[in-house]
Amino acid sequence: MDIGYRPSRDLIPADLRLVSDAATALRLREFDLFRAAWRSWFGRTPDDKAMERVFVAYLFHQRVPTWVRHFARRVLADREAGSLDPDRLGVAHYPRQKPLANSGEGYVTGLYIAAVVVCVILLA
Repeated sequence: MDIGYRPSRDLIPADLRLVSDAATALRLREFDLFRAAWRSWFGRTPDDKAMERVFVAYLFHQRVPTWVRHFARRVLADREAGSLDPDRLGVAHYPRQKPLANSGEGYVTGLYIAAVVVCVILLA
């Protein structure tokens, strides 16, 4: 029986998943991924104002520039090939993020069940 449940990942637009997956692969913040993509594409360090405009457009309007998309695809291709090298991509100096634990569907289902139990107790 299909109750219309789709994993939340399927609801995210492809370009946003691409950026998120590349940032996760490098263990970077998405903003740092944008900065590295800028440097890779334009060959220079990005201007803070320009980077802010581009990143705000990404956050609020889901616009992923071509150069970020290109860089993210390269990161994911390198990861698939087993040759992901932060030094070669110019991101080794950025602060690294700890990977998030994947709670999975079981965790979400457990939360729903707990919420229902609490509601039944409160309404009784």
